[in-house]
Amino acid sequence: MAIDKARSFLDSLATEFQDILALDPRIMLSTMIQWGDKLLPLHDNEKTEENYVKGCISTAYVLLERKTTEPSYDSSIESKKEQRDEAQRTSSPKEAPLLASYIVRGYSEALVIRGYMAILAQCVEFLTLQEIQEKLQTIMEEFVRAAHLSQTLTPTRSNTLGNLVDMIIKKSKTMERG
Repeated sequence: MAIDKARSFLDSLATEFQDILALDPRIMLSTMIQWGDKLLPLHDNEKTEENYVKGCISTAYVLLERKTTEPSYDSSIESKKEQRDEAQRTSSPKEAPLLASYIVRGYSEALVIRGYMAILAQCVEFLTLQEIQEKLQTIMEEFVRAAHLSQTLTPTRSNTLGNLVDMIIKKSKTMERG
């Protein structure tokens, strides 16, 4: 199941973050900034009211798109290769099914918020539209607790992360309708 891959990714990341916090909580800030470097950017013309994340102190925009490809997180390279090989054995390459995934691209003037966006983006790549709508809120809350991010999240950043998740869910419902 796709949700299991998302949970595995977040569990692994939570363990890494716990280790960082145990070593030196100040390192967490630079870690989040490094995560932000992985965020797929928005073009200036995509920084619209429709993509604006309301309720954030810093300016933030987020976009959810359907992408027909394989998720970029490489924890399951072997299983992806096996799936491709199986698809090629059972059908012509033109008929081989592609994996529909969803990508998040975003922008925030706050570098730490970009980091949270990037983590959210990696998680979303594993999920179906239905899982985004039904499970994303829960697994992100579990991740924040497991990673002890409340130690590093200011109330405004915590609010922003919640608003980001809400916006992705809202956008997924819009995609479903049309």
